Parts: sequence; C-alpha cells; structure tokens
Amino acid sequence: MENSLFNLISNAITYTRPGVILEIRVETWREEENIVLMVPDNGIGIDLEKHREQLFRYKRMFHRGYGSNGVGLFKIRNQIRTFGGNIEVKSESGRGSSFFVYFNNRVYTLQQDE
Repeated sequence: MENSLFNLISNAITYTRPGVILEIRVETWREEENIVLMVPDNGIGIDLEKHREQLFRYKRMFHRGYGSNGVGLFKIRNQIRTFGGNIEVKSESGRGSSFFVYFNNRVYTLQQDE
C-alpha cells in the first residue's frame, strides 16, 4: 500500500498544471467490505474518453515531455490487485485526476494477521 500511495502522489507531482499551485489530498473511508483510499489532485488530468482502455497498460504514456516511462499506473494496479484490491480513476483533461483504491477489508486483515 505504501508503494502505491507513493506512486500516486509522485504522479500528481509530476503532472502538475503549469501556473497552478498543486493540490493533493489523501483520504480514506470504509465502504461496505472495502477500505477506500482516494488520492485526488488538480493536475493536468487524463482524457479518459481517449485513453480509458489503455490507462493501466504497460508502457502507455498519455503526456509527452514529463520524463515518464509508462509503467507507473501499470505497476500500481498490479500491486493493488496482488492484495485483492482494485483501482479506479476519474479524470478530466486540464482539471486533475482522482484515483480510488479499494482494499477488501477481510482479505487485508487476514494477510496482516498471518
């Protein structure tokens, strides 16, 4: 979880809109049997109409000139899924992104107790 959170925050910092003060929040709550981690930012965002199908694929880049290698979101999703979780995104080009990470509370608790 720590690595996924680090990568989401790192992405938010990397994809800051020029001339706009960066805002990143980290929030958590319980939703049914899940623990939800939300990381919203006010960065450059992603055009989901254009890129939704490619979003978590290996070596896919949506913004050139930011020094990215296209593996960050791919890696984050695989790490989260390894622990029985899921990740979703809401984003609008030029307005920022919100990533929602869902951890199954029962699965996570069992893994921690082992």
